[in-house]
Amino acid sequence: MNFIAATLLLFMSEEESFWMLSTIIEDILPPDYYTDNMIGSQADQFVFRYLISKKFPKVEAHMTKSSLDSSLVTRSWFLCLYVDITPIETTLRIWDLLFIEGSKILFRIGLAFIKLNQTHIISIEDDGISLFQAIKEIPKSTYNRDQLIKVACDRIGSLSQKTIEKRRRILTAQLLEENQQRSQRKAARQKA
Repeated sequence: MNFIAATLLLFMSEEESFWMLSTIIEDILPPDYYTDNMIGSQADQFVFRYLISKKFPKVEAHMTKSSLDSSLVTRSWFLCLYVDITPIETTLRIWDLLFIEGSKILFRIGLAFIKLNQTHIISIEDDGISLFQAIKEIPKSTYNRDQLIKVACDRIGSLSQKTIEKRRRILTAQLLEENQQRSQRKAARQKA
């Protein structure tokens, strides 16, 4: 959150930044995005991996074959809303769309990164380390923000907020159940 707050402070007063940050957290992002358990953020990573599997099955298969958990790379994309992940000019364009379209643009941008680099991603053959590094570096080298936005908005295909919300609800329920079971096991071990 500190990167987001710092970026807001570059363009707004402290009070305006506070209220804008509050709007992002309370109105744009799903609940529990920045809480201790980060359930909202975790759910979004599962949703994103699901979308990769649907939109780019070859990339998904390659990541699976390389034993790469995409969330190791993409979690920071979502948590920082692409701040310090992309050049500032690109970040600001993404934020324009975030305020207009809502959180689905985070998915669209991530998918656009994959689409623009899928040939390169699939060509990397190793145990996952090189693949991890390659995917991690994609946003930092994206200086053609117009192309990125065009791909995100026009070439990803159908991606509605309703679809994302449906997947989030399912995954959030699963994650909450897993957390509850983990807590119960921990309490049982402490009693023993």
